[in-house]
Order: sequence, then C-alpha cells, then structure tokens
Amino acid sequence: MRSFHDTPELGEYVGKIQHEIKKMEGYPFSCGLIAIDIAKILRDSTDDIEDLTVVDLRGKGAENSSVRPPLVPKRFGGVVKWGAHLICVGDETAFDPILDEPAPFDAYMDETFTAKPDVFQTFEGLELEELIARRSLVEQIISKNAPTDVIAQPPAQS
Repeated sequence: MRSFHDTPELGEYVGKIQHEIKKMEGYPFSCGLIAIDIAKILRDSTDDIEDLTVVDLRGKGAENSSVRPPLVPKRFGGVVKWGAHLICVGDETAFDPILDEPAPFDAYMDETFTAKPDVFQTFEGLELEELIARRSLVEQIISKNAPTDVIAQPPAQS
C-alpha cells in the first residue's frame, strides 16, 4: 500500500495540511485545490502511477436531482459537512489528507463518510492537465466564491 511519504514532496505537502486539520479539528481548505496539487505532485514525481484522476464526490441523490444530502466525513464526528469533496485518485488509490495514509478507492468510498457518496464527475487526461495548468485561475474563482482558506501552492519541482 502506498504512503504519502513515498514521494518526499507529497509527504511534506500533505503533512502540513494534516497538521492544520489536527490543530483545528476541521478542514478549512479548498479540497479542489488540494486535489489538483496532489495530482501535480504525483504526476511530476513518480513514474509508476499511470491512471491519475481528480474525482468530484457528492452525497447520494436521485437520478438528475440537484438536491443531494451533504457528505459527512466520519473523521470529524459529524461536525463537518460538505456539499462536495474533490480528491486525487491514482491507480485506484485515494489520496486525501483527511486520511492518515492513502487508501484503496473502493474502501475509501465505503468507509470515509457516514454514507457512501456518488462519483459526480471525474477529471482525467487533458481535463486534468488543464486543471493543473490553470490552478491559479481556479484559486481565484474559489477565493471569490467560497469562504475557505487557500493553502499555498506546492513547492516547484527541481
């Protein structure tokens, strides 16, 4: 099983996020930016992940329904609720800083939230590359439209 620390840059980046999560007992970050950053770090630093995707998760809803229940991560004891949550998935492994270590995607879907979420949308291939390339634009949009703290971009690859 993979570890966040298999890749030093990823271990450092996720370590900072996990420290803040523990300190604040919550998740004051933009999950979309974190998922993009993790995807970029994995893309740039490993050759062994072939299938890299950013996955948009939502609460289970009726077909074509815009009304969905919130996602409630078990880690925060029901205090934190999200309308959506984006994560990076590489080779069927979920890389999400709310976990101590990456987990198989199927287990993540079954065990991380109080109810199993739906995969609402995926970003892979060219769409993912565009997200990574336009991260600063995504950050501006999020900063304008959502009351979340945005963490600094990951360190540049040397």
